[in-house]
Amino acid sequence: MSTSPTAPRTNPWCGSSTKATPRPARRQPARRPRGEWARWLRERKVQIFPDQFASWFGLNLSTGGEAAALVFPQIHPEAAPASLEERRTLGEGDFMSGATEDRYPDIFGLLQIDGGGSDQARLAVAEQLAELPHHTVALGHDLAANAAFLNRLLR
Repeated sequence: MSTSPTAPRTNPWCGSSTKATPRPARRQPARRPRGEWARWLRERKVQIFPDQFASWFGLNLSTGGEAAALVFPQIHPEAAPASLEERRTLGEGDFMSGATEDRYPDIFGLLQIDGGGSDQARLAVAEQLAELPHHTVALGHDLAANAAFLNRLLR
């Protein structure tokens, strides 16, 4: 291997050839990376399917659950946790369905399913959830304060 600064080197993270030796990624870069470095420091989205939780994280999946209330949070960085006066109900945008489902888009039409169920199924779920208490809340970035507030609110 040549020691010339322009000679290609192998990237230790992916085995591809690059002209520069990559630096370890930092959590907060001092400046926005440009050029070739931008490729290596860019955040990556990982898609994890439910069957991978046990093998990757040692978490067993639940087969059921019981809802006690609906909480609609609004995040304001400096806000103290508080209940808001506005009343919010479930809408179509609260269900993961259709082309905007929270996953990679099915651009080739291979899935041919609507992951959020049929319109009738979503309506039936929304009607049952409408019977539960609804809480619209403001939360800040103080996790301990948010947890204490939600714990008091939902007991």
